[in-house]
Amino acid sequence: AMLNGIRDKGLSVLNWTPEAEQFRLRLQCAANWLPEYNWPAVDEDSLLATLESWLLPHMSGVHSLRALKALNVGQALRGLLDWSMLQRLDSELPAHYTVPTGSRIAIRYHEDNPPVLAVRMQEMFGEAKTPTIAEGPCRWCWNCCLRPNDRCR
Repeated sequence: AMLNGIRDKGLSVLNWTPEAEQFRLRLQCAANWLPEYNWPAVDEDSLLATLESWLLPHMSGVHSLRALKALNVGQALRGLLDWSMLQRLDSELPAHYTVPTGSRIAIRYHEDNPPVLAVRMQEMFGEAKTPTIAEGPCRWCWNCCLRPNDRCR
């Protein structure tokens, strides 16, 4: 009954944390940029059609909308991949990039735009190589912050 309710109302009834949404976007980008690895489809229609395989195993004890909102969607999505595919995703489309100063900066992925790394320019001093995403064919969007408050805009 809960799965039918989700199908009727759409995936927006789930608790899409920024981390879960970024994981979904990383998978979507991986499917576009590295199709030879046969990534699972994570568009809304595909996810709704396969709720039994990725969401249902995480729904034990979920009998209310409140409990559904507490469900870890990101963890459920991670279940779509086996260990080797998770490793490939983390390697080819990482969630973070470690800059020369040692800071770990989040990479923001988008469906129709290149990934964005918003970092202070000073933190990139000493970077000897151009970082790559998805074995290199993907362009980066560098958003280098010059303001002391770390706001890029």
